[in-house]
Amino acid sequence: MGYTTLKRWVISGIAGLMITAVSNAFVLDWDSVDWAGGATNQTFYNVDGSGMDVSISLAITGAAWAQWNGQNQPDDNRRLGGDGGPGQTGEGFDSFGNPSDEALHLHMNAARRDYDGYVEVVISFSRAVTGLSFDLFDIDNGGATQNTSTFEDVIADIGGSLNSVDVDPATVDYDSGSVDRVVHPTRGDEYRGTYWAPDSEDVVLGLSWDEQVVDTVTFRYYAGNFSRSDPGDQGISISDINFASAVPEPGTVAGGFVLLVGLAAGEWHRRRRANGASVS
Repeated sequence: MGYTTLKRWVISGIAGLMITAVSNAFVLDWDSVDWAGGATNQTFYNVDGSGMDVSISLAITGAAWAQWNGQNQPDDNRRLGGDGGPGQTGEGFDSFGNPSDEALHLHMNAARRDYDGYVEVVISFSRAVTGLSFDLFDIDNGGATQNTSTFEDVIADIGGSLNSVDVDPATVDYDSGSVDRVVHPTRGDEYRGTYWAPDSEDVVLGLSWDEQVVDTVTFRYYAGNFSRSDPGDQGISISDINFASAVPEPGTVAGGFVLLVGLAAGEWHRRRRANGASVS
């Protein structure tokens, strides 16, 4: 076996190892970690034993953080959307009688409507991931008619990137009877809560980057323009975050490389002996 053939065999083997390596799925579970109440940046290390760190940044503009249930926000509280608030259901249970998971709760009071008040959410990973998905709960509004509603939740500017290069758009799942999709020339797809629905599981927005490889995703939570001029408090919450490593663990690749080189060397020696050549 010539050097070129040997090199081609080793490279092909490493490529096969990379392609066929199975990525484990992991989850940042809000019941298993703690967000410091009122903090706007936090990093969780070695999430779910993945060897990866997840950093979340929350930047508020044109609004102030508001309390919810007497707790400073943001914080990981019982999730919004389906729980109806502590006055309407038993503590720790949603309105359907199920145990209520925690979620990262964003509660703000915008100074005015027309998208001037918003929270920009940036979720970053220490290594590239794929199969990334999470839900946004309680995308609704304060009821009443246009310009008289106490608030309007809007999600827009959804994006993902790898090494600061944009990837294909996220897949967005929602109930079109509860959330309206509107295309804006600068904000892109907007998802607007159409009615007040604190007890409904219909007002959930699912974001996923199933096939894309990303290291950062972002979206903005806006106070929309269908509310009164001075919106009241409003809030949404972010579910557990599911993800998988987009590449094999470094140790797996290194070990595979050593194994392949060893196999290649063994094959080379075997063929040399078969041809009666010295292998020393």
